[in-house]
Amino acid sequence: MPQIGKDEVSEDLDEFVERIFAPESLGGLKQVIRMIDGIRNISFNSAQSIMKELHLATYIFDALHKYSFDIEDRYISNEYHRTKYQKGWCSEYPFYVVLLKSYEYNLTIKSCELFATFIKHYYSVLDTLRDKDLARESSTREEDACSNFRLFMRTTAPELNFVRETIPNTSADSPTAIAHQLDQYLTSKETWPYLPHKNYLRTLCHFFSNDWKPAKHITRRRPAIDRVPKRYADPIAIPIVGAHDDIFALIPDEPLIPNSEGLNDDDQYAAQTFVINNRDVDTKRDKTELLDTAIPFNKHVQKRTTIDVTASVRRSHNMGIQNTQLLMPEELNFFIEKLILMGHRPANRENGDSDLANVIAK
Repeated sequence: MPQIGKDEVSEDLDEFVERIFAPESLGGLKQVIRMIDGIRNISFNSAQSIMKELHLATYIFDALHKYSFDIEDRYISNEYHRTKYQKGWCSEYPFYVVLLKSYEYNLTIKSCELFATFIKHYYSVLDTLRDKDLARESSTREEDACSNFRLFMRTTAPELNFVRETIPNTSADSPTAIAHQLDQYLTSKETWPYLPHKNYLRTLCHFFSNDWKPAKHITRRRPAIDRVPKRYADPIAIPIVGAHDDIFALIPDEPLIPNSEGLNDDDQYAAQTFVINNRDVDTKRDKTELLDTAIPFNKHVQKRTTIDVTASVRRSHNMGIQNTQLLMPEELNFFIEKLILMGHRPANRENGDSDLANVIAK
């Protein structure tokens, strides 16, 4: 066996790491090696095809798979054996996440062949997938293809299981042929229990046929709404001659109607222009409280205020039986019985008789 120099090993390893677009921490690299080993146990040819596309030398794979090594740095060790991707990896390293999450896939001989074809075609259309002119507002076509393929491979829905077991028809099928097979299946199936499963296959159709088109950006017209809260100063109030000290008149800061042609000055004021100013209160209003000067002049608010005042007046003149100022029937009976008992007392009877005699004498 020929001897391999240290520099050559380093170059081959760097080429493999750059080829799979691994993060600098090499998080989850051990899982990528396990993926290839798992596929090789199912389909040796598919594993060889994947290793070729990933530029993974056989001796590096054997070394990382068959031999273990101790790492003193616990952080590096944890990153190397990581099985979950970090936040942001799906957009920054979408293809690497496809390899990292392979332990969730339903791998069979047919699905391994499709996996190998996906990886090979990915590198051939990588420039198109990263074309900014074809990207959507929220993601690139690379992210769309990788995320949909990953979800497609892990989902156990019957319709997706059928696709993984029938497509491609043969291991020699071209990406165009696979796209045609997927399109035929989409056309033949009329109902979908879960619509996103259909979207997975539709995205893969575009991926294998490489017929991406620029995303349509629909501009929806919405009414201009000023969402920034406005803060207003205290309302201007002036005293009224001859009125109580607490009665003041409200004066708007600005005319409510810029063009006053054809209107009287009184038309710009609300019907109720007087307020009670409690100047004796020591507490100050919170400066963060929002005061909208349009509220007092709103017709609906005025109508609501009038109704509330009327209801309050009615309640004050028409007390209900629950009012604490009224005696309940049981309480009234008790009160009458007490009065009768008090009236039968000798002292009260003598006073009552004398009062009655005085009345008769008069």
